[in-house]
Amino acid sequence: MGKSFRNYFSDRLLLFELLALAAKNITAMAAQLVYVVNLEFDTEREPIFKQIDKMENTGDDITHKIYLLLNKLTFAPLNRNDIQALTSRLDDVADAIQEASGRMYLYHIEDFLPPVKEISSIILSAGMEIEKAVDLIKSSKKAGPVLEI
Repeated sequence: MGKSFRNYFSDRLLLFELLALAAKNITAMAAQLVYVVNLEFDTEREPIFKQIDKMENTGDDITHKIYLLLNKLTFAPLNRNDIQALTSRLDDVADAIQEASGRMYLYHIEDFLPPVKEISSIILSAGMEIEKAVDLIKSSKKAGPVLEI
């Protein structure tokens, strides 16, 4: 009986850790995007674009692990549909960042206009807010602070 309680709590904790990891991955991807659009020389961009691709693959792995764990949990810490929706949306954000960087790379964009730099900064700020909200989900008993973000 003790083992099942231990698994119950460790699996719940793992779920929150994986969600936090997915959010951190989005923030890191957004930071790389900001970095790449602000680079002066085009020759330095290719490794960063490839890094963003790898980070997106890491995000896909995290998403897959969350779904597997969620299917394994008897009692989810939150509504199961909400966890699935959150996981899916986190993956969508990572996919969008990767798609944007992939197109920049594919079309060999060399000069980034100020609006592109501004949008990438907004994406980074949004990623940081997502990370805060996901961290609050685990610790907050009320939805208010999460919804505020």
